[in-house]
Amino acid sequence: MTSPRGSYFIKTWGCQMNVQDEQKMASLLQDEGYTPTTSAEHADVILLNTCSVREKSEEKLFDFLGRLKNLKTKSPQTVIGVTGCVAQQEGEAVIKRAGHVDLVMGPRRIGRLPELLTQARTRSAVTRSGIVDTALDDLSAIFWDGGRGVRSGAMAYLTIMEGCNMGCAFCIVPRTRGREVHRPMAQIVEEARRRVGQGILEIELLGQTVNAYRDGRKAFHHLLEAVAIIPGLKRLRFTSSHPAFFTANTAAAMAAHETICPHLHLPVQSGSDAVLKAMRRGHGIADYFRRLEDLRRRIPGVAISTDLMVGFPGETEQDFQATLDLLRQARFSQVYAFKYSPRPGTTAATTCDDDVPESLKGRRLTQLFALQEEISLEENQQLVGRTLPVLLAGPSRRDASVASGRTPCNRVVNVHGARLEEDMGRIMMARITAAHRHSLSAKPAI
Repeated sequence: MTSPRGSYFIKTWGCQMNVQDEQKMASLLQDEGYTPTTSAEHADVILLNTCSVREKSEEKLFDFLGRLKNLKTKSPQTVIGVTGCVAQQEGEAVIKRAGHVDLVMGPRRIGRLPELLTQARTRSAVTRSGIVDTALDDLSAIFWDGGRGVRSGAMAYLTIMEGCNMGCAFCIVPRTRGREVHRPMAQIVEEARRRVGQGILEIELLGQTVNAYRDGRKAFHHLLEAVAIIPGLKRLRFTSSHPAFFTANTAAAMAAHETICPHLHLPVQSGSDAVLKAMRRGHGIADYFRRLEDLRRRIPGVAISTDLMVGFPGETEQDFQATLDLLRQARFSQVYAFKYSPRPGTTAATTCDDDVPESLKGRRLTQLFALQEEISLEENQQLVGRTLPVLLAGPSRRDASVASGRTPCNRVVNVHGARLEEDMGRIMMARITAAHRHSLSAKPAI
């Protein structure tokens, strides 16, 4: 049966926050009577939910918009909207570059989506020009997700704060997401209880700087403890943390509650103190290692993942070698690494020359990944022969006939022999049979 309002298609680039924003928009659209479709060609509303942390994300957006131009010509009634961080960053410039866009909406305006769609449809029909709404007032932050927000089967995201007050020289997030707005702790705990009551086994708390969360005198570790003891909850995760806010109290909370997963994503960005100072990160390498050592003392075997950047302005070969030394010492389970690219309005873009050649950035990134893949493989090999709980979420990316999920320490496990439909959304004990650079192979434990 066709929806009286039509269908919608959302394509998302970026982090977990963007995925959660997609879920919020989907919820609002479905409440308005729209139904989802997997094809932009068959949608009445097309929303491109964007990320602007890296320059390539913007290129992907405008490439996709170029492919939609013919569709808009054939079906002028179709509403095309750009949402997310590129929308916030570029504003009217999106419409100037792609005149077939009807709506540009920043992430803080999601709550107005139904109203803005109506305005966009009306205005486009009358003036053939789109509308732009990129206000960043605190009241525009939306945490409610309409009762949905399920990530995959028995897993769900839960946003606890929006925005960021840090001033990292390379980062555009404060400009695109605004300053911090914190959700009341009681609301977060209540939603988590409701999620568990709906059958959710794993909750991941989200925030741009999630461990900077505050509610009056309550700090992030208080929230962790309150959610961790909810009856029926099996796993609790959180991302993304900042080293400057990772306290001994948070480490103690992680160690004290089995429901809090033994995994921490703690972006360090560089192994050089000189680069970290230029980045305005607010921490040094010694500080970072003290936090890792404290956590590893409390939770033996805890997995640590991180973000790294190569080619930041002024980065010397010595600075880069310090980053490689960091990898060797920290033994991260996983690394997300990127080449520096100037982002509009950031301190680095306005005060520093992008003086590291692209070719050198590329070589450094390749070298970094090669070293980390060796380390990841060695770390994964230590798990071979062990039996671990795996929360199955869906088919493997490489083989759709194999079920895939994650361990508490956030390793991807492909479980050969698990039933794709019957076992999805449940925790299965699996014996690890082989280690790979980015995943593990396993069989159901008998």
